[in-house]
Amino acid sequence: MTTTDNPDYWSLLGLSPDSNPEQLKRAFRREARKWHPDLNGNDVKAEDRFKLVNEAYAVLSDPRKRQKWEEISEYNRMGNDPFNDGFPDFNQYLDVVLGIEHKTESNQYNESTYEYENEWPVKSSSPPAMPPPESTNCIFSKPTVVVPP
Repeated sequence: MTTTDNPDYWSLLGLSPDSNPEQLKRAFRREARKWHPDLNGNDVKAEDRFKLVNEAYAVLSDPRKRQKWEEISEYNRMGNDPFNDGFPDFNQYLDVVLGIEHKTESNQYNESTYEYENEWPVKSSSPPAMPPPESTNCIFSKPTVVVPP
């Protein structure tokens, strides 16, 4: 079913929020008749629209559901817009996309050495020594060739 996260039920029914219950009922019947699956054959979009129209009428006709929906839609309009303060700069965008946390003061860029301080663990210049093998009877040792006399 094709739906949106926060559908605008008023515009879906072609009404304004100050409409009375009689107008709501009339608009619902008009839209339900228009998008009913029996009248539109096998049109999946019409069926989805019909379901949305039914959902809109169910929410808007019940005072408790309507109040809850209005509270949620008001919240989404006010504070859920990620671009309220404009677009982020590129570095902020990368931080969010890549999950990079903001650097603390001790991890700031040092311009004199062009390196990050305390960013990565320091590696020693020589690789660690390999321990001696425990046994020479390994299945991966060179085979012994016996030459017949």
